[in-house]
Amino acid sequence: MGGRRPIRRRPEPPAVTVDVPDGAGMIELVGDDVAGMLSLAGEPVLLDGDPANYSWLFVRAGAQGSAEVKALAEWTGSAELDDLVRHGGADPALPAVLGPLLRLLRAGRYLLTVREPHGAYPVGFRRPGHRVWYFDPYWGGPDEEIALVATDEWPPRDRDRVAHYRDLIARGRRPAVVALFPPGGFVGYLLDGHHKLAAHGQAGTTPPVVAVTPVHRLAPDNGQLRRAVPAFVDAASGHGEIAVLDHLRTLSLGAAGRIERPGG
Repeated sequence: MGGRRPIRRRPEPPAVTVDVPDGAGMIELVGDDVAGMLSLAGEPVLLDGDPANYSWLFVRAGAQGSAEVKALAEWTGSAELDDLVRHGGADPALPAVLGPLLRLLRAGRYLLTVREPHGAYPVGFRRPGHRVWYFDPYWGGPDEEIALVATDEWPPRDRDRVAHYRDLIARGRRPAVVALFPPGGFVGYLLDGHHKLAAHGQAGTTPPVVAVTPVHRLAPDNGQLRRAVPAFVDAASGHGEIAVLDHLRTLSLGAAGRIERPGG
């Protein structure tokens, strides 16, 4: 997988390291810079990857993985977060502000960085009624260095809340969003900021992205892989879903054999 020319990326920004010793494991991202899988409360929800050099693939789980981050986190970013990232760079106070969200992650060590997209960047949002979708990050301009995947309903239904953030942007504020990235990866799963991102899109601006990244690559265990197959692969699936899951399987030393289509 992933044999084409590398995506152009800027140097990694300064980071704050934070330990999450008592993480609840409610939100977990396994994978690397080639493929990733987001699980919520142990159930696979979203899959992404570059299957055999095709456009980047995104798959939303079927009925078995329909939970959303919003229902689990119930966490609302505050103006304090926007103030911390206003001048760029990762502020040492970020772990305290993000504490309620960080405690929902799998226990481990994470890097907190503030990434500043310049201009347009690809956004892997699910279109209504579509469970599988693609985009091609290799044909974008030099500023397209990250992709954000919506983990909650898109576009957001609360138009008043979007309008509130759009008014803040018009007054010179830059509401920040929070996304979970795999080590070395450019695809981030949006944990907080769907309404903010929609407002930035309407205003023609880009948000500061607070990136939460595990220090060490997290591999799926056998149980996660077993649950992922019926969640992402069915009789109508293409080879891409299986190829991405096969790559994730290779990251786990305890997972043997190839991913098989159910009933195949």
